[in-house]
Amino acid sequence: MKNLHYCTLILIALAVNLFLLQDAYSQSHKQKVEKFLTQAMAKERIPGLAYAVLEHNKVVIKGTLGIADLSWNQPVSAHTAFQLASVSKIYTGALLARLFSKGILSPESKLENLIDSIPDKWKNITILQLATHQSGIQIGNFGEAKDAKEAFEIAKKQPFQFAPGDSENYVSSDYWILQYMIEHKMGKPYFEVLKEFITAPLGMEHTFVDYWRGGHVLFSEIIPQKATIYHAANDPERYIEGIFPFVSTGYAAGGIYTSLDDMITLQRALHDPSFIDIKYAKLIFSANPLKSKIGTFGLGTMVYNYDGHKVVGHSGGPALADVCYFEKQGITVIILTNQRGFYPYLAKSVASFFIPGLKMETPPTK
Repeated sequence: MKNLHYCTLILIALAVNLFLLQDAYSQSHKQKVEKFLTQAMAKERIPGLAYAVLEHNKVVIKGTLGIADLSWNQPVSAHTAFQLASVSKIYTGALLARLFSKGILSPESKLENLIDSIPDKWKNITILQLATHQSGIQIGNFGEAKDAKEAFEIAKKQPFQFAPGDSENYVSSDYWILQYMIEHKMGKPYFEVLKEFITAPLGMEHTFVDYWRGGHVLFSEIIPQKATIYHAANDPERYIEGIFPFVSTGYAAGGIYTSLDDMITLQRALHDPSFIDIKYAKLIFSANPLKSKIGTFGLGTMVYNYDGHKVVGHSGGPALADVCYFEKQGITVIILTNQRGFYPYLAKSVASFFIPGLKMETPPTK
């Protein structure tokens, strides 16, 4: 009995020491990461940011730095809603994967079976080809559209750059068509579908769209704890505000606002087979092949090689949001900022603190 008690005490002591070592490891990395990010904020004139690093879906470190709104000197928090711009496509990819998992849509569903009155050349385009920028449909002036139907009609007039599946080109038109298709199929606006299948089931309470509308006078909905977007002015002592509006016709492509905590929740959900069927999650984390070569885009993601490592993610703004997942190491880095005028190099640089031998990314010379 004494031996059993003694062994129990040893196991408890070992567990406590392991916890203390892990905590010390996390704190050491957090200090290094925050030092790097603080220096980058000064260099790039970033008022505020939020960051997190996950390892095999467990949060290793997360934090917030700087100011979300300079008018009121409001600090960034884990619930600050940052504009994602093109990182919104990850939400669309997750939504499509959920709809596939539920049997509502299929990645190989063709437009001719989903939408009426489409050009003949569109008929064999699949949902997956649209989501991976392989449709070949040229981008149009969708800023003229007042709703998804008008955007769809503009898209129908655009010429083809290449035959569907022959090549790829990163254009928003694919996602405007996807949004119309989703709304047509589900009978409700895109963001309502997103809430039903993504944000509500996951308990994401800090993800929004602003519904920009109007002409000479612009109107938008109030977003709680929204980070104001800034640009560095020519005078190094001041900033100017920047409006980067996405109207409701293009939320599948951009315009989502989300918090650090909500983005962490989404990234975890992408790896949860009870939320997204594994075979459809693979579409998010794998490049869709082209007819004659390897592709670059997954379902709402970019899939590429960085310093010899497979990376899956997206950036937007170009630097309002940057999310990258290093598949082999299971490392996910999330960076959200409120300054869009710099090259998005922070996420992969932060990853270098956790992946031995990985080089820091350096922005291209101007």
